[in-house]
Amino acid sequence: MRQTILILTIALSAIGCSNYGKLLKSTDYQLKYAKANEFYENGKYGKSIGLLDQLREHFRYKDTIAYLLQLSGKCYFEEAEYDYATLFFDDYVENFPNGYYAEECAFKSLECSYKVRNSFELDQQDTYASIDKIKIFTNNNPNSAYLTQCNDMLDEFRNNLKKKEIGRTFQYYTIGDFRAAVVSAQNTMQAYPDIENIEEMEFMMVQAQYNYAVNSIDTKKEERFNVMIDLANSYLRTHQKSVPSNYTKVNNLVNSATSNILKLNVKK
Repeated sequence: MRQTILILTIALSAIGCSNYGKLLKSTDYQLKYAKANEFYENGKYGKSIGLLDQLREHFRYKDTIAYLLQLSGKCYFEEAEYDYATLFFDDYVENFPNGYYAEECAFKSLECSYKVRNSFELDQQDTYASIDKIKIFTNNNPNSAYLTQCNDMLDEFRNNLKKKEIGRTFQYYTIGDFRAAVVSAQNTMQAYPDIENIEEMEFMMVQAQYNYAVNSIDTKKEERFNVMIDLANSYLRTHQKSVPSNYTKVNNLVNSATSNILKLNVKK
């Protein structure tokens, strides 16, 4: 019984493929147009794309070309071919800026960028470019129905930028570039005051400045230990009751820095 069903399934599939092949070779473009829409509505995006490629070559009517461009973009989008989808959406917006699908295509282009670039591991310049693209869309469409989705994408892009900056900051510390770790931590906290692990970063910054001072030449040590003490005092004021906290460790670093400064003054 199962073997019979399998044979019937393969046979029907072959018939379907055969009919689609005939459709591709057909010169009945009205039928191809109708079937392209039918395939799209039924989720057969690959088949729709095959027909749309032919239809865009055949039809030269402005309204028809506009419709085919946006439908091609949507099919490629559903197939997760976001680079191709972007080409069609952007082509529509460029050639039909006041067209019926202009706002939708502009937004779908943003979605393509979001799906391709929404990873903190990717290059920051791509993320910034996507953010700028979203801002341009929202400025051009202040009453758009897509504003909430745009804001959600912006939040995720910014969150990924924040993750990247935090990762870069701790990486500086790991490789022993303590001065860069301090500067990066300060810049990151200023840019993203809502950092969840702010205590950890501020503690690392104190440690980094301490290590930076210890490894400096004698003529620079006192100045750099004093900077470290200022950072430590700021930490101690802020995190006295924080949990978890490195309060005791920071106190110990302050004592060590103070001791080092006293020794330096004795040498003078």
